[in-house]
Amino acid sequence: VVIEDGTTSIGYAAFYHCDSLKDVTIPETVTEIGSRAFEHTPWLEDWYTNGEEDYLIVGDGVLIAYKCSDEDFILPEAVKTIACEIPE
Repeated sequence: VVIEDGTTSIGYAAFYHCDSLKDVTIPETVTEIGSRAFEHTPWLEDWYTNGEEDYLIVGDGVLIAYKCSDEDFILPEAVKTIACEIPE
């Protein structure tokens, strides 16, 4: 999926459980992502398994997931917005 440039938000559960969603391109114009927008997708699950970074930051600094423990959590400077109900 390639989100069109100029898009500013991705709604609640927009791609929830899209079992074929393996790759997503999110432009820097996106400033808001609703809760569960990418939950239960191969794209997000692959990031949890194989992603090298501890934080998944997309669009214009939107944090949509992280892989660190609460005691290790330090909000990266690149984060401008935190998506609702981000899974950990």
